[in-house]
Amino acid sequence: MAHGNDSNMIELALQKKALQEAIVKDTVPRPSTQRRKAFGVSLSQSSARKSPIARQVLDRHRVVVGDKLDIAHGEIDLLCTQVLQEMAENGWRTLGITSPMPRCGKSTLAVNLAIGLAQRALEGVVLVDFDLRNPTVGKYLGIDAKPGLSDYLRGEAPFDAALVNPGIQRLLVLPNETPVANPYALLATSEAMSVMQRLKTANDLQAAVVDLPPLLHTDDALALLPHIDCLLIVVADGVSKKSELEEIRQLVKRVNVLGFVLNCPIGP
Repeated sequence: MAHGNDSNMIELALQKKALQEAIVKDTVPRPSTQRRKAFGVSLSQSSARKSPIARQVLDRHRVVVGDKLDIAHGEIDLLCTQVLQEMAENGWRTLGITSPMPRCGKSTLAVNLAIGLAQRALEGVVLVDFDLRNPTVGKYLGIDAKPGLSDYLRGEAPFDAALVNPGIQRLLVLPNETPVANPYALLATSEAMSVMQRLKTANDLQAAVVDLPPLLHTDDALALLPHIDCLLIVVADGVSKKSELEEIRQLVKRVNVLGFVLNCPIGP
C-alpha cells in the first residue's frame, strides 16, 4: 500500500516541548483517576448493529493501521501508545480530535487512531463522529451509517440502534450519514450531553475518540469542548497558519491539550 507523501502523515505527535512552545495552558485541575461507576452503562459489540468495514475503502481514505508495511503505520503505533499512556495516567476517557480549519486530515487521524487504540486497549474503544456538518467517519470505514448519531440526537432512533460493530475487536463506531445544516442546535441538547455521559461512565470502555468539528470554521466544537477530557489538534503542513494556532491557543486555554499532529492536507 503506497501513499507517497503520506509516509510523512504524522511527523509530530505528543511532543511536549513543541506543546509548551505553541500552547500556553492555564492550570487545569486533573480529572479524578477514579474508575467508572459500578452502575455505568454497557457498550457491547454483541448488541451493536453489525456493518463490517469495507477493506477496499480503507486504502482510498488513508486508513493505514491494517498495513504493517506502510511507514505511517509505525507512526500511528507510536501515537497510539503515547495517547493510551497519557490517558491512563490521568484517568481520561474522552479524546477529542480537531483542527483549525477543514481539510487538515483530522477525520483520517481519528479513524486510524481509534482502530490502533482498539488493537492495543484492554477494554472497548468507541469512535464518535461529532462533526455533524461534515460527517466522514462512516464513509472512511465503508460502513452503514444510517441510523446514526444525528438520528439519535433528534429522537428518531435509540442510542443502541446508532452504534455500529465494524468487525474490529473491541471497536464500536457511532457514525453519522447526513450532514446537519444547524449542528449547534443539536450539539447543545441534553441528548448530546447524554452521549458524552455514556462515554465517560460506560463500564467496559477504555477510550472514546471523538471526531470534532474544526475549531475556527464554526462554533460547533465549542459546545463539546467542556465535556472532552483531552484534545489532539491536527495541523496541515503548508496550510495551517501561525495566526490560526494563536487563535486556537486562546480557545483551548482550559482544555487538556495532548499535543499537535502535523499532517498532509487532504481531507476533513
